[in-house]
Amino acid sequence: MSDSVTAPLDRAEMGLAMLDSSSVKTSAFGYTGSRFRFHEENAYTRLGLIRPAWQAQDKALGMCPADDYTDWALIRLDRAVCLAHDGDPGGGVAYAAETLAGLRTDQSSGIIALRGRQLVRALPSGYDKATAVRELRELTPGSEWEDMR
Repeated sequence: MSDSVTAPLDRAEMGLAMLDSSSVKTSAFGYTGSRFRFHEENAYTRLGLIRPAWQAQDKALGMCPADDYTDWALIRLDRAVCLAHDGDPGGGVAYAAETLAGLRTDQSSGIIALRGRQLVRALPSGYDKATAVRELRELTPGSEWEDMR
């Protein structure tokens, strides 16, 4: 993996380690290790670096507080993207649908629903008729689906 990817993440992790304890908290004014792990896995996922993304997702899921459904869902949706990218688009969609089915309707709206829709739009042609895709569409209602018919 190139230094252009790992060096900024390494610097960010060192910066996190240097924060005083009053700054390491879950709030708009703090930053936690679990939040860093979320950003790390998301960076790897978006760059298409699947192996390090999987490793970072494992760490992130292990650190994610039980009551943080947003990060939990987004990490799992990134894992679904990795599954799809790694040659298992059907498995990725099924994993995403399972993730969203585990949330209440009010929890699966906004950015979480948007990420689910982005996953479907990125699938290779031919997958739009799959049962898991239909289920995912039902779990992520939005006007964007009208454009995809």
